[in-house]
Amino acid sequence: EEVDVVITSAAGYPLDTTFYQAVKGLTAALPVVKRGGTIILTAECREGLGSPEFTQLVHDVNDMDQFMKDIYRDDYFVVDQWQFEELVKVLRKAKVYLYAEGVKQADEPKVPVIRVMSVEEGIERALRQYGEDASIAVIPRGPYILADIEGE
Repeated sequence: EEVDVVITSAAGYPLDTTFYQAVKGLTAALPVVKRGGTIILTAECREGLGSPEFTQLVHDVNDMDQFMKDIYRDDYFVVDQWQFEELVKVLRKAKVYLYAEGVKQADEPKVPVIRVMSVEEGIERALRQYGEDASIAVIPRGPYILADIEGE
């Protein structure tokens, strides 16, 4: 069954060198997190957020619903928008806590991704929200897992 909290990673180098790459760990958790749940992602992000185009999307998009409409327009295209679209899909379903030492405060995503200083901090915040008996799943190597709900 779906869970309140999923703890996952971007599966280490080279899949966690940027936040752009680390989003793959988030998408792996999407099938098993409850709507309104939380995904805690750990990724090094030693090279920051990603390409200049992806970074600009992360910093400039205020309205995720409008972005999703824009990508269907013939006159709209931004390099690396596909990965940002995947991030938006995750954020429309769940809250995201990001533990990434390579993402500095100045580069913090404007989209509703919440930086935490440790995975433990993310867990503590989630347990405060969902209670001590919150259901939790761990996906150690996110992009390498095809998580699914039993019977679906």
